[in-house]
Amino acid sequence: LIIIDISDPYSPLIKGSLNLPGYAHNVYINGNFAFIADGHSGLQIINITELSSPVLVASCNTIDYALGIFVNGNYAYVSDSNSGLQIIDISNTSSPQIISSCKTSDNTFEAFIKDNTAYIADGYGGLKIISVSNLLSPEVISSCKTGNSAMGVFVNNNYAFIANSDAGLQVIDVSNTSAPEKVCSYDTPGDATSVCVNGEYIYVSDVYSLIILKFKDSETSIRHYTNCLLY
Repeated sequence: LIIIDISDPYSPLIKGSLNLPGYAHNVYINGNFAFIADGHSGLQIINITELSSPVLVASCNTIDYALGIFVNGNYAYVSDSNSGLQIIDISNTSSPQIISSCKTSDNTFEAFIKDNTAYIADGYGGLKIISVSNLLSPEVISSCKTGNSAMGVFVNNNYAFIANSDAGLQVIDVSNTSAPEKVCSYDTPGDATSVCVNGEYIYVSDVYSLIILKFKDSETSIRHYTNCLLY
């Protein structure tokens, strides 16, 4: 884990760091804790109260390979590659416990939780939608093929935005979670691996560049806004 001070965006500085036992793929910050998807080492929980001296509090081994992490309330949702979605009780951060899991059809890369629903970027399985209203018994309620490997997912309003590898960005209407429908797409120049949405702007990590797009809900259309090379 590397913590970087960006108070001056023109001169970022490393504030603190902590070596982890696995291969850190993703991080989610919740309060004074950082939750890390740490590959074969599962979930790592780190106290970041003192940013210059982060402290490992606890870990929880998952079944396969932790690629993604999303925290909602007292639960961490770990995207655990071939073993699907793992739900971990983190109400006691010193003693996290797996309480349930849900196998998907392919390789679970990332999850986004909204209300009582988990939206999963499931590799060549596309988008999987899982009901987590009963945390002890999550179940797949629908899916939508994306045409390539779904690697990242972000849900905003009634749409799921999928980073879809070399097929770019896919936008799926999830207003009816039982019947998601693909509405539009944008083919980025590289491989889209991650996506974040803020208002009408879509930020896509595209291997060697950051692609910024604009999405108009009223027209269900995407247009290029700008991009920034990262090398």
